[in-house]
Amino acid sequence: MAFTKPTDNSISLMHRKLSKENMTSSIKLTKESILDTIQIAQYISSSDANGKNLNWHPTENKPKYVPIRSQIELFKKKYENTPNVILRKYLDEYLQSKNLAQYFTSSGKPFYSQIVNSYTWACISHKVEKGHLKYKTQAKTSQCPQLYVLINEYGIEFGFGYGLHVDDSAIEIQSIKSHTKFLLKIYEMLNGIDNFKLYYEDEITGKKELIKVQSTDDIKEKWSKSSRLLVIFEKNSIPSNFNEIIYRTFDRLLNLFVYSSLIYEGNPEKIIESLENINELIAESSVNTITMQKNHQEWLDKVTLTKTPPPEKKQKSSLDKSPSNIRKISWIDKQQRNEDIGKAGEEVVFKHERQEVKKFGDENLLKMVKHVSIDDDTLGYDILSVTKDGMEKYIEVKTTSGKDDPFFISDNEVVFSKEHAAQYSLYRVYGYRPKEYNLRYFEIEGDITKSCSLKPVQYQCVLND
Repeated sequence: MAFTKPTDNSISLMHRKLSKENMTSSIKLTKESILDTIQIAQYISSSDANGKNLNWHPTENKPKYVPIRSQIELFKKKYENTPNVILRKYLDEYLQSKNLAQYFTSSGKPFYSQIVNSYTWACISHKVEKGHLKYKTQAKTSQCPQLYVLINEYGIEFGFGYGLHVDDSAIEIQSIKSHTKFLLKIYEMLNGIDNFKLYYEDEITGKKELIKVQSTDDIKEKWSKSSRLLVIFEKNSIPSNFNEIIYRTFDRLLNLFVYSSLIYEGNPEKIIESLENINELIAESSVNTITMQKNHQEWLDKVTLTKTPPPEKKQKSSLDKSPSNIRKISWIDKQQRNEDIGKAGEEVVFKHERQEVKKFGDENLLKMVKHVSIDDDTLGYDILSVTKDGMEKYIEVKTTSGKDDPFFISDNEVVFSKEHAAQYSLYRVYGYRPKEYNLRYFEIEGDITKSCSLKPVQYQCVLND
């Protein structure tokens, strides 16, 4: 049957910022559970059971299987589920948060099934009804595009890929290669998101080769069933906010995933209808947030950032107020209310830095500019920029409505400014208003303690012995 490509309007999936309630999974996918899963993977990888079918000779192979099973049972006792079940439930919660459970489902591969594997893996894939002309039975995951999470002996990886039985000539592959919008979107993600890379995965060994991408033509040329768009964290570099990074990565890949999932050989009108139904479900679950995001993007496109001199030093700062004057202020609540303002300021500075570095006329320097705090907020700075001579510049962004307003800074950020004083700058963005399009900022270079007065507003308490 001839294929008719759906219109861009039919695949305009609206992404939404997950609430803290949605972002915090009730499933125990924690950094500790991931590290424990990696330990199991390391044990299996070093054993002679790895890659073997232990059911072929049950009596002979039982001694090889028992230690593996014991480790999995200890994990289950600690976390109430096996590693693979945790991953599948985690992905189920993501689908539910997007109202997409009726269209997509989770599946996975444990450490031990028919074959002993030194990894565990779970994915989201499209539900296909029995009797569909492409699938004589219920669709297998290996025949579908996937959003997946995999944990092995080296660490954790997550992102987009294809099942092993998807052919390079399939419409799932070719539709992406011929879609300019998606090629451009992939290119922007690869150049704007830290740790997000395009890999080629060998279907026999599973080894990954990093693909260098200089243009959308490179993506088009290299895109195949072995393409993987991934974030990979090695076991010693898993950040504390990895849950947010996984969900955020899936959000960014959702349009690509849904489009390629529904482009199978079938009724084009049915495909478009399915896509529109999915759009409606997502919209119903987040209509207010979608409107806010649209307004925010329009604001971000128009807003400008102008540099001004730092304010003159005052004899008495606002931090010198007596306790009686600030007793009723909840600094923690105030910080929470200012979180959206802070994120907006970071986006404006990121846009500004890209514009400034672009003036250097060096594409390689432009690629170095990254909004790093999106993926890891523990680094001590928000924006990685670069000078004309190629030196990295670490920018911490602090945004308020008033020029003289106090702002919050963490101990980690203060320490980082001391240790990297020669390359560190704090951008104090001010003048923020929802409908204000002309923001201003001044720059404070070097060790922040030499330019600002610091006052503790929160303490960590530990009981005395």
